This record gives sequence, structure tokens and C-alpha cells, in this order.
Amino acid sequence: MKFLAFLILFSLSTYAQEEEESEALRAMRISCEKQRVALGCFNYANMLIRNDNAEAADKYYELGCKLQHTPSCSKDKWDLPPLASSAKTSPEAEPESAPEAPAVAPAEASEPEPGETDLSLDPGETINE
Repeated sequence: MKFLAFLILFSLSTYAQEEEESEALRAMRISCEKQRVALGCFNYANMLIRNDNAEAADKYYELGCKLQHTPSCSKDKWDLPPLASSAKTSPEAEPESAPEAPAVAPAEASEPEPGETDLSLDPGETINE
């Protein structure tokens, strides 16, 4: 019985992983489909391209074009660096370490100039109004 329950949970979890969409992608899709925001269609199409889903991206480019968004009509692509997963594999993607700045000593407390008022309190001293 436990094995059957485990098998059902496992199959449901794998199904959920296949259909999962991030909140950002969901918001872009909804802004395109429901609110008819042309820029939302364009952005969603570009995200689909980055996720290797070109067939679905064409639909959203066309919808953005119908909403009179010129870059959607020409199917302009974002000019972005590759995703983080592929950037880690290339050796030239590693940033050079910046030289460390020398440590600076904290400013010493200076005595107030003549004519200035010292507003600091001694330990245990309170302000009486």
C-alpha cells in the first residue's frame, strides 16, 4: 500500500515539473493574453525563445504584431548574454577578481572647534528637556 502511494506521488510530481511555469513567465503570458499588452507578448515570446520553445514564441510574436508592436512584427530578438548555466561552462565567462581596496582606519573622534557645540553624550548621560 505504501509503495502504491509513493508511486502515485512520484508520478504526480514528475507531471507537475513538466508543466511548471515561473511567476514571471506567467505574468508576461497573462499580460499578453488577457490584458492585451503588446510589450508583454514580445517579452514572453523572447523568454520562450531563450527556453528553446520557438514554436510557441511565434504565436506570441504574431499576437504582439496584431497589437501593433513593431519589434514583434519583425520578430526582433533580445541581445542578451547566454543563460547562467552555459556561462559557467565557458572559461572566458569567468569574471576577473577585482583588486581589494586597502582597509581604511576609522576616523578618530576629533575635538570640536572653538565656537562649535559638542552634541555627544557621555555613557549613562540622558537628555533632559
